[in-house]
Amino acid sequence: MHQSDTYQKVSAQPDFRWIMAGTPWYGSYRAVETIVGRSSNVRKLDKIALFNNMKDLLTVFNRLPGLLELLPLNINNGIKDKEVTSEQYWLDLYSADKVHSDQWVVPSKGDLNKLKSYKKDVSEFKFADVSKVYYIAGKSIKNDTPQNYSIDENDVVFHPTSSGDGTVTWQEGIPEELITHGNVYYINVPHGQLVNDDKFFPGIVSLLKNGTSYFSKDPAQVTRGGTTRSKIKPIYDEGEIYTNNGLELEQEIFDFNDDEFEANIVLDLLNVSATHGDLKYADGPLMIGHFQVNI
Repeated sequence: MHQSDTYQKVSAQPDFRWIMAGTPWYGSYRAVETIVGRSSNVRKLDKIALFNNMKDLLTVFNRLPGLLELLPLNINNGIKDKEVTSEQYWLDLYSADKVHSDQWVVPSKGDLNKLKSYKKDVSEFKFADVSKVYYIAGKSIKNDTPQNYSIDENDVVFHPTSSGDGTVTWQEGIPEELITHGNVYYINVPHGQLVNDDKFFPGIVSLLKNGTSYFSKDPAQVTRGGTTRSKIKPIYDEGEIYTNNGLELEQEIFDFNDDEFEANIVLDLLNVSATHGDLKYADGPLMIGHFQVNI
């Protein structure tokens, strides 16, 4: 979007292929969820950012152009009452969120003005050759891709759809031109694993080499089973997140399949002894309890 001249030159190459893997082409309500502090991933980061609280984190995140450009532009989803490029929209949302507005900040007017320009670029963008552009759409196992929100009892409540990868809905993510051209494929894996699950590498390589794949073009093939809740459970109602190591934290954030994670990851074991005594006699790393009985 920001390098249109480069795109035009690259797309003219004979073997050019452009694969979008869960790209939020028209944005995602997961970005709204992040800005207002409802994202489970922000909560996880809050737990490991020992010297910053959630508002500190969101003050930084909400100035990032990349996050703002992920906001739902509402170009293709029929939603007309949420103009995310307007400062007044955010002020109204902040006022309506009487439960948790103290934990997030309104994006700046200057950043929102830049977002208006970006929205215009997206709406006017033309593919040089749509036949060489492909979209791989994932599927959330939890059926929890946010597609909109409402204000319920002075709180911001997000509503999910099963037609999405957990981060991006198919409606917001997939450019209309690719649907018309038949260049959209569906696989049963969530957003964070779209290009990380090696089961699907052969299909991706086939798209790059040949422009075709064994992936299904029928969304019904990945939407069978499971139930969709009317509301996404608020993160403030969730239990504490406990992980034993960095790999488990990575699993939490990047949508690893629990069974595959347990089967493929072998962790080193530590021998730990519990004792009371003078620290000067220690001969290795220490884990110290807060109280005498906390071992």
